[in-house]
Amino acid sequence: EETLAASPLTRQPKEAKPRKPTSMKVLDIDLKSDPSFESFANIHAPKNDAERNLVALAWFKEHRSNEVVTANHVYTCYRALKWPSGIEDFPSVLRSLKAQQVVNSVGRGQYEINHLGIDRVEKMGPAT
Repeated sequence: EETLAASPLTRQPKEAKPRKPTSMKVLDIDLKSDPSFESFANIHAPKNDAERNLVALAWFKEHRSNEVVTANHVYTCYRALKWPSGIEDFPSVLRSLKAQQVVNSVGRGQYEINHLGIDRVEKMGPAT
């Protein structure tokens, strides 16, 4: 009687697929009524994409709290203020902020700034 030695099944590692860039859309959002997004952004004067994303999320949380914020919301803010929006993987900045734990994901592709992110925005000041 011959017994076959049981060999453990080995799983082949999955091949990493490059992330397909998301096609961003400008949304029909009221960015003008008081306080306008532009005035809020001028008070905080973000200097890079991470700061711009945080400023947009803070404005939505503080002044448009009924909005579920997505990367398209942030993209719309970028376009409204003519910030450079040619980021190949636009939502990657939000994912990075989530990894830094200054932004929470409240659903797939939906983001909300938390108290740590708000603290960062409050420390930003106008350009000198």
